[in-house]
Amino acid sequence: MDFIVRRDDDALKLERISSCNFGTSCLSAHADKEQFQGNQKLEELHIAVEGSGALSVVVQGPSGCGKTSLLRDYLSLRGRTVGDSVMVVHLGEQIDSKVLLGTFTCTAVPGEFVWMPGLLTKCVLNGHWIVLEDIDFAPPDVISLLLPLVKTGRLNLPGYYEAVVAARDFKLFLTQRTTSTGCPEAGHMVAGLLKVLEDHSVTLTLPPHTTDDIEKVISSEYPDLETFTKQLALTVVEQGVSLRHVLKLCNRIVPQVAHGRLTSVPDMMLDLLDCFCGHLSGEKKLSKALKLSHLCGGLSQNMVEQLCFSHMPSLQSSPSTFSVGRSYIGRSCSSQSK
Repeated sequence: MDFIVRRDDDALKLERISSCNFGTSCLSAHADKEQFQGNQKLEELHIAVEGSGALSVVVQGPSGCGKTSLLRDYLSLRGRTVGDSVMVVHLGEQIDSKVLLGTFTCTAVPGEFVWMPGLLTKCVLNGHWIVLEDIDFAPPDVISLLLPLVKTGRLNLPGYYEAVVAARDFKLFLTQRTTSTGCPEAGHMVAGLLKVLEDHSVTLTLPPHTTDDIEKVISSEYPDLETFTKQLALTVVEQGVSLRHVLKLCNRIVPQVAHGRLTSVPDMMLDLLDCFCGHLSGEKKLSKALKLSHLCGGLSQNMVEQLCFSHMPSLQSSPSTFSVGRSYIGRSCSSQSK
């Protein structure tokens, strides 16, 4: 939807000039139920989407439990392609309401502005689906603009007196992280808004992975790490580490195990810090590192503290390679000649 704002006698007039062109035509809203049989969560999600009549679906669960994977598999089975009939937005403090609703931009004509619709506005108009990841990390203004949409099926646009009515096939999917007790990770500022949003949506809750589930995932993806599988699975369950981060760690150490060699204990600890503690700082980082130090044979608190805050990666150069810390790249022939 494009709009032009013209100034007339010091008053702004908003005129609708055309419809936006976004992706292909809407796909059929009906899907064969047989394609979801055998997967309980996919069946439940399909019932939530097609059987409830609700405009929005909230998929919640602890970090790494498979919320995004479940939605990706469901969209694939429904024949919807991300970027075409589905849009995915990862929410955070850097995403404001303008990204979703749209904003005015100036044109070559003095005093003339064109309304450029945002991602949510395009999906609402064209009956596409949109996935908003981590709604609990969204700013309050983003959650507030969603409330009228899920309640009434209408989206309010700034500067336009008529609300946009959602197309028949439009669906809104939200993912929400919860703690081990099932409570949202969101702060007090948005907790109340999220509660209202959930009350007008269908909620599908995913349980945390069990130790057996995690062992099966690691064993199937990284058979070379058989001797570490049990310990890594217990780390996820007992330490509250995300399965996603454990798989990142596996990607780092599996080449070393496959070649029959492992790095030194400090290097293993640095891998743990990168994968599990990179988003933390200060005492939180040190506390988390001390709890994980047993994975690499155990280190003294002074050594862990040094690796957390005082470690400086070494810089080495040779005719064939250039390395910084544990990472290295090969030199090309042209650079060697120089």
